[in-house]
Amino acid sequence: MLTERQRLELCKKCLNRKFDTKTGVVCGLTDEKPTFDETCPDFKKDTSVKDRVDDEHIGYSSKDLKSKIPAEEYDRLIDEQNWDKAVIAGAVVALLGSVLWGVFAYAFGMMLSITAAVIGFLISLTVRKFGKGIEKKFTYLSIAFSLISLIIGHMLAIVFFTASQSDLSVLEVLSSLGFTGLVIGYFASFSLPMIFFYVAAIISSFYVSERKISAKDIQEMNSRVFEGKA
Repeated sequence: MLTERQRLELCKKCLNRKFDTKTGVVCGLTDEKPTFDETCPDFKKDTSVKDRVDDEHIGYSSKDLKSKIPAEEYDRLIDEQNWDKAVIAGAVVALLGSVLWGVFAYAFGMMLSITAAVIGFLISLTVRKFGKGIEKKFTYLSIAFSLISLIIGHMLAIVFFTASQSDLSVLEVLSSLGFTGLVIGYFASFSLPMIFFYVAAIISSFYVSERKISAKDIQEMNSRVFEGKA
């Protein structure tokens, strides 16, 4: 069901519209505010009226989006989501990101929050591209992958450093330390600044992972359904 604001936006593009000094835009046939649910049988598009687009280019939450567009358009967006692709593609980029983080930390002997933010951004961008998600679960997936990527990357940095200080290869160090040794090494080398790295990755994931639906997209979806072109 359309909101009053959505009805008025559509009426402004109808040849049957009329302006009332007391109530604003009304239907010229009934002299009343529009009350239709999804479509109006008397709608006649005024081609001289250009679509107005608010300066909004941020994504809406799933809850907010549901109240701004027709039910069939919302269902279409839900159907276009692909959780499996988001998981697979996100996991691949997270793995590559962990290697990048480990190599960077080892090569420069430091970790920078900007690198963590970039890794989080790339993972989230991948999840958004392949998942086309509008639900929060895609954000949570990106955050999880980003944190896992940084943790594994930190462990890899420990392995690279240990290998460089001994005659062992990277694989031999991995075999020697095992999972338990890596976990112990991770917590032993954990420092307060590392919290900022994780925060940077989380913030990047939070703002990038969900599919962005702009005001223009919303307006087009409303018009498409209203005009019977969906």
